[in-house]
Amino acid sequence: MKKYVIITGKVLAALIFSTSIYAQNNTATTPDFKMGIIVGSGINIGNATNTSLMQNAGLGYNLSIGMALQKTINQNLSFNTGLEFDFDKFSYKSQNADSLYYFYANSESRILTKEEYNDPKNTDYLRFTLENRDISTIYLTIPTMLTGKTNMIGKNAYFARIGLRHSFLIKETINDNGRIGISTEKKVLEGFTSPKELSFYKLNLGMSVGTEWNFIGNSFLVLEMGYFVGITNIHQGESIFGDDKQKDMSLILGNKNPKYTTVKGTQNQLLLKATFLF
Repeated sequence: MKKYVIITGKVLAALIFSTSIYAQNNTATTPDFKMGIIVGSGINIGNATNTSLMQNAGLGYNLSIGMALQKTINQNLSFNTGLEFDFDKFSYKSQNADSLYYFYANSESRILTKEEYNDPKNTDYLRFTLENRDISTIYLTIPTMLTGKTNMIGKNAYFARIGLRHSFLIKETINDNGRIGISTEKKVLEGFTSPKELSFYKLNLGMSVGTEWNFIGNSFLVLEMGYFVGITNIHQGESIFGDDKQKDMSLILGNKNPKYTTVKGTQNQLLLKATFLF
């Protein structure tokens, strides 16, 4: 969490600088196009569909920061997009605490893929029985939202948006709780990576409502709350081409007749955002 706050602060400082330069170089009134800084927070609501494998362990959280772009279509309609960095965290608990496991490189903080484990040259690994998993991610998100708003009432206008959030995975980090080998002692593996554990692309559909406050000139403070429903599986799915193509899978289920498997689920989000438009 502390690391994310530091990163967010640095990104915010860079965005404030770039936006201030933009504002200084655009002194003329430009009502048809605005840009600004967006910051926000919220909660992630997981929806694991193969609950016989893993279930969500409570709510996750979201921190976001980025640059907003608004193109005015007419007085009451606009198109909103931009670039946002989303710092997310969510958790799972195993429903098969004694038979859900994987192998990891003993000398590295990395979970072995199926292909790596089956490589006869690879002997530097240990088995880890998984009980709980925390996943931290960084996504680059491009929202595409259509906004309808009221006429100005004093210095305020009220709006509703509807559209999509397209998110592209930049980084994932895994912290696992469980047991190593045949030991009964609980262990925590922190800062692990699992190649292609998550899908590169995540799609959410939703809407938000809020208000714009025209505090000076063409500058606006925008406050909004939105709910977005997950459309795509946030995890890598099983290959449609058969088991021999599932080279990146890492989770194994079952001790007598083990098989590689994957979590299936979407991620809904309740988001609160503040935007400074210039």
